[in-house]
Amino acid sequence: MGKRKSEERKQLSYRIHTRISKEKYEELVLLLSQSKNIKSLSALLRHILDGNRILVRHQDITSDKMLAELGAVRRELHSIGININQVTKRFHAEKLPESRIARVLDLTRFYQQAEEKLTEVIAIISKISAKWLPE
Repeated sequence: MGKRKSEERKQLSYRIHTRISKEKYEELVLLLSQSKNIKSLSALLRHILDGNRILVRHQDITSDKMLAELGAVRRELHSIGININQVTKRFHAEKLPESRIARVLDLTRFYQQAEEKLTEVIAIISKISAKWLPE
C-alpha cells in the first residue's frame, strides 16, 4: 500500500492554489458528502479535473415510507397466514359438521383479511412503479 501512495505522489508533483466563492465551496462540500468513494476535497477536485465519474449516494425518503408500509403489510400477511394454518388444522381435527362450518367461517374471514392486505400491497407497488418506471 505504501508503494502505491509513493507512486501517486510522483504522478501528482505539481501543486495548484486557487480561490473560489463561498457558494461554490459549499456546493463542492455537499458533493463530497454525497460521494461514495471520495474521501477528500482534493481527491474530488482531481476527479472533476480528470473528467472522472463521481458516484453520489441519494436516499429518497418517500421510498423509505413505502418500504416501511410494505414491511408492515408483510408482517400482517404472515400473521394471517399463521391463523389460516391453525384454523385449517382445527378444521381437519373436528368431527362434528357444525364445528367444521364454524372453522370454514373463520377461514373465510381470514381470507378476506388477506385479500384486503394484498390490495394494499398492489396499491403500494403501483405507487413505486409509477415513480420509478418510465411511462
